[in-house]
Amino acid sequence: MPLRRFEAVVHTLVQKGGLQVGVTAQPKSKSRARYGRHRMYKHPCSVSGPKMGAGALILWSALSAAQAQTPPSTGADERPGTLIAVLSGDWNNDGAPDAAVLQRGGDAFADLLVLSGDPVYGLQSYAHLRDLVFAGMMGGQLPGLVARSDSSFALHSENTGIGRNAWMQDITIAWRQGGFVVAGFTYSTYDRLDVDAGGTCDVNLLTGGYELTLGQLDAKVQRGTGADRAFPLTALRDGYAPAVCAPLIGG
Repeated sequence: MPLRRFEAVVHTLVQKGGLQVGVTAQPKSKSRARYGRHRMYKHPCSVSGPKMGAGALILWSALSAAQAQTPPSTGADERPGTLIAVLSGDWNNDGAPDAAVLQRGGDAFADLLVLSGDPVYGLQSYAHLRDLVFAGMMGGQLPGLVARSDSSFALHSENTGIGRNAWMQDITIAWRQGGFVVAGFTYSTYDRLDVDAGGTCDVNLLTGGYELTLGQLDAKVQRGTGADRAFPLTALRDGYAPAVCAPLIGG
């Protein structure tokens, strides 16, 4: 029951005389406390009475209903807009702190909000990328934000909590030439049953340099320069991966 409705119920009962409002005076002796009638003094801050009449019963029911409608905290909130992670830093080096926010979006996904600090108006929206990364409700499925340098941070996502193939992904976001860009990509995976499967792919999108490792025990390492380069953060979408990582990720 909403608080205002609950207060209205109490007010109505008091007006009709169905509820006594006051405090109970302390008895002078044990015998009076046991056998005597309690004296009542009007007081606006407490509710009491020697008998539970109809008014008190209604009040008790109203209070119970209000408490029953308060959902218990389970530690897991799937509602869109629920905060997952927040990170702050002066990434554009203008003296006003910027911020990045991860919040739950659509089914099993998270939105990324990036806000640019303004010395006069405070945080201003720079980008709102909806359903950008996987965000499950189990352990090993929670995305996060990781500080990288004075001008960059990483968007982390993973699924290490369930399934045969576990994976982890980091997308580095940096301030370059007047805007936020996707500056790096790192992906790693392993097979819980095949110890020689999996590998890593690490790409510096500012230079194009990459290192691709396929396998674990008998790993094959490739290094080189790919065609993928940094691009505006606002163009980032779920499922992005540099072409050189295709042998590991697929697609």
